[in-house]
Amino acid sequence: MVARLFSSIILLMVLIFSQIGMAQETSDSISVINPARGRFEYKNATIDLKELLHLTQKNPEAYNQINRAIKQRNGGIITGAIGGGLIGFTLGSAVGSGEPMWWLAGIGAGFFGIASVLSSESNKKVYRGVAIYNAGLHDQKTPRKSPLILGMTSTGLGIFWGF
Repeated sequence: MVARLFSSIILLMVLIFSQIGMAQETSDSISVINPARGRFEYKNATIDLKELLHLTQKNPEAYNQINRAIKQRNGGIITGAIGGGLIGFTLGSAVGSGEPMWWLAGIGAGFFGIASVLSSESNKKVYRGVAIYNAGLHDQKTPRKSPLILGMTSTGLGIFWGF
């Protein structure tokens, strides 16, 4: 009787500690911290957009999304800089003694609007690429479920074998 109780307690402890051990695994999934600044988290470390691109090389669909996001982001930065320069030049000439060319500020505002759209689309592509990468990880490794179930039966504590 004591030996049976002792073995049941040992079995219960093994099952509990095996579940705790599985919970300590680090995840290979990527989480987005701030896509506008290019900050992501992978295995409890902060990575940038270039490292994210390198990580997604294993998944071609996610890699293409991240690569397009980088190109759009760079285009948005350049377009925004041009728009900001045109607006700044117009405001500078308005503050100074010269006659401001307001049509130039209008063109700068147009460039700035295009930059905002490019930035927004870039962020969407980053989120989409990370989601595709993470979905590919979950497809590759299925969650490990124990076929042994510890529970109560009509005669007391029992173990069910599920298959």
